[in-house]
Formats: sequence, C-alpha cells, structure tokens
Amino acid sequence: MAKTLTLSLNGKQYEAALTKIERKKIYGYTKLEVRDGDGGLCQLATITSDGKHILQSGSTGIMPFNESGNYISRADMQVVDDDGKPMEKIPSSYDLESIELKESTIEDYLDLRVKGIYQVSMEEYDDLFALLENGKIYSFDYCYRAAYDADDAFLLNSEGVTFLIIGTKMSYEYIGLDSDVIDIIEENQDNSLDDDLDMGML
Repeated sequence: MAKTLTLSLNGKQYEAALTKIERKKIYGYTKLEVRDGDGGLCQLATITSDGKHILQSGSTGIMPFNESGNYISRADMQVVDDDGKPMEKIPSSYDLESIELKESTIEDYLDLRVKGIYQVSMEEYDDLFALLENGKIYSFDYCYRAAYDADDAFLLNSEGVTFLIIGTKMSYEYIGLDSDVIDIIEENQDNSLDDDLDMGML
C-alpha cells in the first residue's frame, strides 16, 4: 500500500500517494543461495577471534557503554548539538497534518545527493500538476520516521509523471578559473618534441 503525505501550497492541501521506485522492481534481481551436500540451505556464521566459538547470524549486537564500562539504556541517552544543547526529534513527515511546499530551483535540485525516488500520484489536483508540468520545482524537509535530522525532498515533474526525490543537499564552493594554471602549462610546455618527431614511430 502506498504511503500518503499531505502537502500544502497557497493554503490548499493535496494528498500525495508515494510509491517507491526500486532498481530491483525495474530490472529484477538475483539471489545467491549456498546449500550443503544434501541440498539444505546454509546460514552465515562467524568464528570468534580465539577460534573456539561459532556465532550464527543475529547472535551479536551493538550495546552502548559509559566511560566506566557500564551498560547505558537507550532511553537514558540524549542527543545534543555542537553546543551541548539537547535536540528534539523531528516528527515523521507521514504524521504531520500538512507539509508546506517551498518553491525551489533546478540548481538546488542538482546539488542533491539522491537517496530515494518515489512516484507521486495526485490525479485529482490538476492545478498543482499544471505548475509542476510547467517546470515548477518545490521542496520541503522530509523524515521517513522521527529523527534528529531531516532529508531534503524535491517535488518535480518529468514527461508527465510527478516524482519526489529524497536526499541530502551538498554544499559546493565555486573557486573560479585560475589563470595561473594556464600560465604554468604554457611556461613548462616543451615544443622540442615537435621538431624531433620520428614519423616512423607512428
């Protein structure tokens, strides 16, 4: 069943049903199975460093400890920012009453490191669809589940199909064109090779 987001633009709300686009759904996938001599399915296991124990998959885990080596419950742990102040969790986008869309640009979208792609179904909302079809791009903060950091989401249209692209915006600094590089190449260029070229070497 497709998940649904409630999007808002200019005071009007839109129900957007999302269907995740996965590579295996488009191209298919292969699954490797390892079996024993009797045809039974083998399971992955790990041998401890001392070689005395075999640990089956799922028998290990990660546990947090304090500086004294005592176990800490995750319920007692707190996430803080760079200044040491407690951080509040951002609710899941699917739990919000509505998400306000912000108009964005193709330049912002092209800075995105993509994590996931969803096809969006909003057949009943011709006005928003028309804006997207005319090249408008909208963005908002997206959380699949409650978390301390949100992803960047872009809503756009391509050839009549609406997509929601999820990812993280990357920060790029333009350094310009340095003429000194060209000067160095010109100064170090050795033209003697042209004079000594032996056509028999070709």
